[in-house]
Amino acid sequence: MNRKFWLVLLLSLLIAGQAVWAQAYNTTGNPLDTPSGTLLTAESVDSSVGYSNLGGSLMPTAEVEGGNIDYTADAEYGFSAFRTVIDQLSLSPGDVYTHETYSVTSEGNNADSNFNVYSLFNHYNGASNWTVLLVSAETDATIATLTAGTINTYSPVLPDNNDVDFYYRVTVPTGLTEAPDLSSIEVITTIETTSDPAGLQYAGGNDLTYGGSDEVTDVFVDQVSTPTLVITRETVVDSPTDYITNGGGANDPVPGAVVTFTMYYENIGSSNASNVVIVDKIPTIEAPVSGDAAGTKLGHVNAAAGARAGLVTLTHGGQGTATGWTAYYTTEATPNTAYDAAGWVSIGSVDGNDYPTGTFYTPSDAQYGAIWIKWQKATVANAESATLVWGAVIR
Repeated sequence: MNRKFWLVLLLSLLIAGQAVWAQAYNTTGNPLDTPSGTLLTAESVDSSVGYSNLGGSLMPTAEVEGGNIDYTADAEYGFSAFRTVIDQLSLSPGDVYTHETYSVTSEGNNADSNFNVYSLFNHYNGASNWTVLLVSAETDATIATLTAGTINTYSPVLPDNNDVDFYYRVTVPTGLTEAPDLSSIEVITTIETTSDPAGLQYAGGNDLTYGGSDEVTDVFVDQVSTPTLVITRETVVDSPTDYITNGGGANDPVPGAVVTFTMYYENIGSSNASNVVIVDKIPTIEAPVSGDAAGTKLGHVNAAAGARAGLVTLTHGGQGTATGWTAYYTTEATPNTAYDAAGWVSIGSVDGNDYPTGTFYTPSDAQYGAIWIKWQKATVANAESATLVWGAVIR
């Protein structure tokens, strides 16, 4: 590999520049140029002198002396390349992506056996174990499986008046450890010929153009763009107002107190999350206590801070900031938690609404018997951050 490749490779890594790629048969002299080694002969028998003397008599024809003149068409090399490959910045773990084709067309007048395609890819931003295949566009057969950080050399013969066509197929690993959000690979392709003369583009005396490039380099980037939801939870206990009036603590988890949970969620990924489901289980008693396993019961969803029917004041409660979510409950012990799964009963939208209004769920309400609560939303945009609030009454 010559020094120019390394220089272009270094510049590519520094500035990620892309060469300008020509269309097929960039030179007007192809594909009708004279092949290299073609013998062209000016035969002496075809060169003669005819004349008459002063008397007007036709003299014998005289052939040109010196014999035939022969010359052979010299070789010239070069190529043009047609490229439509674009970066793919929205891949997901597990994707298999087939890139567009690189088409390299001979612009010389001879089959080029000193023609090489160099391929190199590297992982970035936590990417690892991505698979990159170099594939023949003519046969769809794999030419090579690239190794990260190692230059692969593909050396087909570039036929006169013909193409060499290839593409890349990229497989993204399924695991987030190998394909986290914003992880990427960069694939560098350098095409060159070491045949001489090459890289000369010139206009001929027939007003046609000849010759082509001797080296071009291209770079494309494939990147994973995934949603990443993180969620944290805090809780506050509000004791019954009568209990506090009679000398009890304001935040004692006594029977009749309300435990309010605030869930903070955020999509820190670079793309939207779809069909999002958040589930929470109504707190249960972890071990039997005197045979009484009453536990807690669903008390409210998205309740505003303040008095609730004069029984409990939610000192640290409050409606969540989230919008677009619908709350559900189920009395099943092991429900299907998938998006839109059966077995769940809608409580209603949490867009500024509290359930129930002005009070808490009581034993006469079906929601009181809930074992699980769920929120779901069709799309959570990247950078979306909000809170969901719900509470349970200690039985």
